[in-house]
Order: sequence, then C-alpha cells, then structure tokens
Amino acid sequence: MKTKVYFVMMALLVLAACGSGEVKTEKISIEGNQKKMQALAKEFPSFKNIIMLELKKAQDKINQANKISNAKEKASLLSEANVILEAPFIEQLPAIKKELAEVQDKQKKVQRMTLNAKQKQQAEKIMEEANNIIVEVNGILSKGVASAEEANDLLVEKSSSLRSASSALSRLIGAK
Repeated sequence: MKTKVYFVMMALLVLAACGSGEVKTEKISIEGNQKKMQALAKEFPSFKNIIMLELKKAQDKINQANKISNAKEKASLLSEANVILEAPFIEQLPAIKKELAEVQDKQKKVQRMTLNAKQKQQAEKIMEEANNIIVEVNGILSKGVASAEEANDLLVEKSSSLRSASSALSRLIGAK
C-alpha cells in the first residue's frame, strides 16, 4: 500500500513539474513575442492598430491563465496567447520588407546592364511588373489594413508576387 501511494505521489509530482515547465516555456515565448510585436508596431506604424489589438487579445488569454492554478490549463491558455502573438502577418511584415528590398536591388542591377533590343523589351516588361508590385506593397505598408485576417491574406499574396518578380529579375540577370 505504501509503495502504491509513493508511486502515485511521484507521478503527481512529475506531472506537476512537467506542467510547470510548460508554463515557464510559454511565458518565455510570450515575452519574446510581445517584444517583437511592440518593435513591429514602431517599425510599421500603419499596422500598429491591428498589432495592438492582437496584443490585447493575447493579454486577455494571459490574464485568464493567471487566474488558474491548474498547470495544464494554464499552459493551454498561454499557448493560445502565443498562437495569437505568432499571427502569420507578424512573421510576414519583416519578410516582405526584405523581399521588397531584394526586388529593388535586382531592378538596379538590371538598369545597369547593357542589353540588346530583345532583352530590353523583355526587361521593360519585367521591370514594369516589378514596379507595379512594389507600388502595391508600399501602399499596403504605408496605409495598413483593417484586420489581422486581411493582413494575413494580403501579405502572403504580395509576398508571393514579390518572390515571382524577384525570380523573373534573377533570370534576366542570369541570362546576361
């Protein structure tokens, strides 16, 4: 009987320790994600409203978690807060800025190239398409969007367009 009680107590201690570890891990992740979002709100002021809204949603989950003593439930709520803080648009904002810069750099390389008539015609078409995408992306980055869902959809779409433009420019540069 004593050994049975001992094993039950040990199992409960192990479970409690595991739950506690999950809570600590989630809290560390939350702190990093919150700092990242605050930095993005400064870097992309037109997205500040939706970033702050997502931060508030996450904070509500964190507040709920702080009222719970059960480690598993607490970890679950903190995990939900982290999912909110790791919204796709949060990852896309810095990525799209980098992709935009890459396309612009490749455009400069193409402009410095000496091209024959056929290559010039091809380059003009590719450059025009790239310029249109750049204008669209800059418009989105300067004006922002209404919701996190819209940001997720638009940024993924425009990121894909930028990668396509970058590929086309790379092929043009490589063909020379």
